[in-house]
Amino acid sequence: MATRRRRPPPEYADPASVEQFASTMPSEFVNCRGMTGHNWRPHDAKYVPREKVHEAVLRCSNCATLRRLVLDAVGRVLSNSYSYPDGYQSKGLGRIAGDGRAVLRLASVIAVEDKQQPTSTRKRSSRRLRSA
Repeated sequence: MATRRRRPPPEYADPASVEQFASTMPSEFVNCRGMTGHNWRPHDAKYVPREKVHEAVLRCSNCATLRRLVLDAVGRVLSNSYSYPDGYQSKGLGRIAGDGRAVLRLASVIAVEDKQQPTSTRKRSSRRLRSA
């Protein structure tokens, strides 16, 4: 019997690194990554007769991420993949979870707060998670 190889446990991103990464992202990316998740809308669909499958492409109306689903004749998901816009992924940081995810949520909220304030009274969004 073949032995299944297990993936090594993921490396988790340091919250300070996530904070710096978030400061370089457009607010739409931060919202999808940290607070709201994606806002999927139908983008494209087709039937592939040779494979007897349906392909559907959804597009996030916030960040423009594309999600491609391949469905069988009954509608079961056979595969699911994503195409992210440049600057969306955090390559090399590790998995963003726990306190790292909290940093993204706070960055998302601060971005909304900053947009609501008049330009002359805006504070910099460099408030750190640890100062709370």
